[in-house]
Amino acid sequence: MWFLLAACTPDPIPPEPTGPAFDPLAFHQSAGAWNVGYREESVSWSDPLLDDPRPLRLAVWYPTDDDTGGSVSYSGFFPDPSVLGDAAPAPGPLPLVLFSHGHQGFAENSAFLMRHLASHGWLVAAPDHTGNTTFDGPDRTTEIYWERPLDLAAVQAHVADGWEVTDELAVIGHSFGGFTVHAAGGAPFAMDTLLPACLDGTDDSAFCSTMDEDQAERLREDFALPGVRATVAMAPGDFRLFGSEGIAAMQVPELLLTGGLDGSTASDGDLVWEALPEGKAGVHVPTMGHQGFTDFSGTLGDPPDTIDPEEGWRIVRTFVSAWLDWKVRGDDRGAEVVRGATEVSPLATVRE
Repeated sequence: MWFLLAACTPDPIPPEPTGPAFDPLAFHQSAGAWNVGYREESVSWSDPLLDDPRPLRLAVWYPTDDDTGGSVSYSGFFPDPSVLGDAAPAPGPLPLVLFSHGHQGFAENSAFLMRHLASHGWLVAAPDHTGNTTFDGPDRTTEIYWERPLDLAAVQAHVADGWEVTDELAVIGHSFGGFTVHAAGGAPFAMDTLLPACLDGTDDSAFCSTMDEDQAERLREDFALPGVRATVAMAPGDFRLFGSEGIAAMQVPELLLTGGLDGSTASDGDLVWEALPEGKAGVHVPTMGHQGFTDFSGTLGDPPDTIDPEEGWRIVRTFVSAWLDWKVRGDDRGAEVVRGATEVSPLATVRE
């Protein structure tokens, strides 16, 4: 599952490939010029609706020119020999990516992608969404639906205070993290429809489970993160909480990645695609399962005939890297990959 990053002596951030021989596909599908450092941090935030401050464990990947570092084991269970624990960060400022994991996921569950972006000069910060991780069980209540986007806001503020970052910001999420990305990208909740169904008992979902007037008021707020230039939603869920009008109100361009063997959110992905405003891009992989966008591709409920994990990860990291360079860093050469002028894989289809 894990791959080793080659040691190198890179140029200052960000590395700028130039010259007529530059190949966008080769550049974005391969590890970048940097080794990858990793560290854990913590952040907490408070709110009148919370009895106590909400603590978040934070995973951070970043470019480094060190070639040695401490050993790393994600959440104490998943070793990653390809990152350098507590290595010295490369000199900034660095462009920033925030990542939101899915329901019962954890901060590092798409480390294959986070490592790749860090090797290309990105600072990547991913919180454990407290109470909704692998170690918390399947139950979720109304609170988590507004806590999640506020988690990202707290991480954004924390990183801005402790790291040297540029104004280049993207947000990526998988599954329930895709829902979080949509809120962070400016999609409002469809509360005029959702709240009556919660109050009259028609809707007995987790979203309505602890709904009250204070939470309903909070859910009517704008959760858009300031400065986001682009989003990436991988197998996003909970389309109904925004509806077509909510997704259409997204304030930033989105890359939507979906899988044909996704038994969890496949229909949501189609609805999101139809509702997204201009500036969108989409990639569909018919043989990808729901976990194909995580380090657990082909497991945890994915069908046995899903895409080879390494090929799936290559497709994902290639499109995401190209999208971020295009929409966040302003490098139009990434459009050649995203729009399909360069064939990334015969197993991937660019949505029209």
